[in-house]
Amino acid sequence: MGILEDAAEGARQAVEAMKAASQASDDTTVNTVLSLLSAQEEEVVRYRYGLGREHLKTFRQIGEAMGLSAQRVGQIEHKARRRLSWFVRCVGPIGSPAFARYSSETLARRAEIERLRRERIEQEAATKARRRAEKAERDEVRRARARSKAWQRKIDTLVMERDAVAGTIARLRDRISEIERRGWLARYILPHDRVLARLYAKLADLEAKVKAAGSGIARLRASPPS
Repeated sequence: MGILEDAAEGARQAVEAMKAASQASDDTTVNTVLSLLSAQEEEVVRYRYGLGREHLKTFRQIGEAMGLSAQRVGQIEHKARRRLSWFVRCVGPIGSPAFARYSSETLARRAEIERLRRERIEQEAATKARRRAEKAERDEVRRARARSKAWQRKIDTLVMERDAVAGTIARLRDRISEIERRGWLARYILPHDRVLARLYAKLADLEAKVKAAGSGIARLRASPPS
């Protein structure tokens, strides 16, 4: 028997062994053998031989069920049969101690790979969550700093306005004092009362502005940004 015939016979033996196990409701044997295939190969073999799936007889039907072309299904089945043949020829017949041992070791390796994959995913998720939290914290610090600067700018603006008005008030009071110190002749000739009345009205308005600015400054300082 040539190499190709040996390969075909090995694959046939594997398939027959799985079909017999399936008919005997020996899911453990079926699952053990199929676990040695890739996920796609397992699905094709299950559909092809009715192992825990609807028995689909053509590649076209299997392709429709799996969203693949009939040609691709044929390629996958061919690869699966070669893999099963290799197991039978190099490891031992299905159900033998050697095959059981090989299957156990293979499953253990796959479980470890899966564990590491999940661990990596969890670590990546934790890293992303930590980075998001750190970014949120930095953003909040920036926002708090911006709020503090805006708060201080408001205070500084009110202080500047208050001081500017206070300077105007001081000059206005000097002007009023100057007028009131004039002699009787100057007061008689010049429109003394009207000028003073206008200046006092302006003084009252400016003093109200200083008072309002002071109240605004006090309110701001009493409620700094959090």
